[in-house]
Amino acid sequence: GEATAACFSVDGDALGHVDGDALGEARFDECFALAIDEATSRLVSVGADGSVKLWDLQKVGQPTTLASDLGAAATAILSPDGKQAVWGGTGGQIVFWDLTTGQQRSKVDLGEGTVIALAWSPTNSFLAIGWQAKEARR
Repeated sequence: GEATAACFSVDGDALGHVDGDALGEARFDECFALAIDEATSRLVSVGADGSVKLWDLQKVGQPTTLASDLGAAATAILSPDGKQAVWGGTGGQIVFWDLTTGQQRSKVDLGEGTVIALAWSPTNSFLAIGWQAKEARR
């Protein structure tokens, strides 16, 4: 099938892709994004159903589903220190998830629109957000 998202390691090896086929032993109907932390061998996937899943690439099996009430998540990223996952979606909200405790750390509401991209600074000190407003603003 046609791949909708893919992850690669720094050395260029393909680590995962989503095309409706299996990744590990789980199946996606549709996936919008993948993010990987090579240091901890974890991958975060974002499904069209709003699900955000954490995968351990060292183990075969089902991922951990991280709670989300965003509606459809559109993008996700793992922090450079590997301690948190962040995702956003069609509800104009961003969720910060603590991977150490397994709990939501905080949620930021940007208003009506869609979070379409996230990028951490290399020092883990700030997060850049790509956001598309529902309506054009003057």
